[in-house]
Amino acid sequence: QKCGASGLAFHYDASSTTPWSLVSVPTGIFSVNSLSCPSATLCLAVGSTGDAETGHGVVLRSLNGGVSWQRLQAPPGSNSIVSISCVNARVCVAAGGLGTSSYVRPTMFLTSNGGATWHDEFVSSVEFTGEVACPNVKFCVMTGGLSLSPAHGLILGGYA
Repeated sequence: QKCGASGLAFHYDASSTTPWSLVSVPTGIFSVNSLSCPSATLCLAVGSTGDAETGHGVVLRSLNGGVSWQRLQAPPGSNSIVSISCVNARVCVAAGGLGTSSYVRPTMFLTSNGGATWHDEFVSSVEFTGEVACPNVKFCVMTGGLSLSPAHGLILGGYA
């Protein structure tokens, strides 16, 4: 079983005497925020090249269960990507922001070819996005917030 953690990537091997080991991610990545593994070998992870004000979205892919990672083309204009959920090897939905440091709009990013290309969809009912989970190809649930202060959390359901 493999897994990951924010900011760094780790590989878990239950048969090893030290089951958790740090693995390298490509340079220039500030944070790794979320990952989804639709199979034992394929994982996609998302993050940013900087903080929420200065970063650009990052998408990483592992074809060997998290042992090594390659950087894919991130959704154009993405500022930071905070969460990803892959239904299968082709279909993934990610949540994050699109725009510049002066204005980042909450956005869902969708791929139907395993992260090779992405298209975006603005989420008008939230001020920021959180975790996204897609139990099947036709339905996703996402957390988010209406404002930063005072915080008003919410959960949205929708179609991918």
